[in-house]
Amino acid sequence: MASHSERNREYFDSMAARYHTEPWIQEGVAMIAEGVDGHRDWIGIDPSNVKNDQPSHKRSIRLLDFACGPGIISQVLGPHVSQVRGIDVSEKMIEEYNKSAIAQEKGKEFMHAVQGDLLDPAGADKKLDLPDLYEFDLAVVSLAMHHFEDPDLAVRRIGERLKKGSGVLLVIDFLDGSSNEESIFQRVAKGHKVLTPAENEKLNALPAAQRQRIETALNGATPTIKNPAFSKARMEELFKNNGFGKNFEFLTLEGNFERMGVFSTKLFMSKAQLS
Repeated sequence: MASHSERNREYFDSMAARYHTEPWIQEGVAMIAEGVDGHRDWIGIDPSNVKNDQPSHKRSIRLLDFACGPGIISQVLGPHVSQVRGIDVSEKMIEEYNKSAIAQEKGKEFMHAVQGDLLDPAGADKKLDLPDLYEFDLAVVSLAMHHFEDPDLAVRRIGERLKKGSGVLLVIDFLDGSSNEESIFQRVAKGHKVLTPAENEKLNALPAAQRQRIETALNGATPTIKNPAFSKARMEELFKNNGFGKNFEFLTLEGNFERMGVFSTKLFMSKAQLS
């Protein structure tokens, strides 16, 4: 039987090329980019880092974009930090990330991503045991925590990559209880593979090709979803129980995230600092 990491790798390999073409993905990307860019000060990136074009002129901030996908967070925060490294379990996502960095003439020394499994219960992938994959000031996990088999392990492993006593972890994900309906993934987790009438109506109104792509993505995503959404209390517990005992904060982003163009939910951002 495939491990959870292998299921994630297979699913995201299949999705990599679609990040730039699917309208619902692009809408979600735009919402996240706007939310992150509009909260740089809250995240801890000094506003004085905004205008400078050369990384060497900025206050030193090393960013880890974990479960980086094609690099949305890296592209948004890259202009305001001194160095970016991405890690993802999907080889295809890493290809997209590095291809984008090259196309934008980002030097490998400044922005680069590496494929590997940091979350293997038996131990992190040895290929991730590189000097420049440690001592980060900030790590961001965007719309990935709900795919992790063990979020507690994920927070601990990421914490090991941050600067002791000062490193900050920022998580962006789906807000638990943000809809009157359970999310499709919560229903599936309970054995109920039925869309609500409103969701069925939305899905059936889409063009056949788009509907087929969404159904394929949904079928592929469902086995990878272990924790469909997170509450403020759960995030605070997750941080405190795994070494992030300082400066917990939580906010809900404005607007609704239309997952796959059918399922509406809210996004949150939450952060804490290593104790």
